[in-house]
Amino acid sequence: AGAPHVRASKFIAPVAVTSAICLAIYVLVMPQLSSFLGLGTLLFLCMFLNHYFLTGMARFFTTLAILNMLQIQNQQRLNLILAYRCNEGSAATYQGKQHQNQPS
Repeated sequence: AGAPHVRASKFIAPVAVTSAICLAIYVLVMPQLSSFLGLGTLLFLCMFLNHYFLTGMARFFTTLAILNMLQIQNQQRLNLILAYRCNEGSAATYQGKQHQNQPS
């Protein structure tokens, strides 16, 4: 085993600080966001500060914590039936124009 052993107690402080920061962001900042631009800016700032100040395993674990604790959810629903019907209507309109343009 070439990996050095590290006491688990060394991870308590970084995990606690990261958890507190993510909790503050989740409770105070996330409800105020209403656009992709705001969310993208928030994620950029979090990741930039993470990569600027931390290195190694601390950077890795903080990145995981940010992505897991913020729990960004997409509420978008796709209606494929509506898309099909719109496309079907466009095709029927195109075919009708083709028949009108043919000489009798």
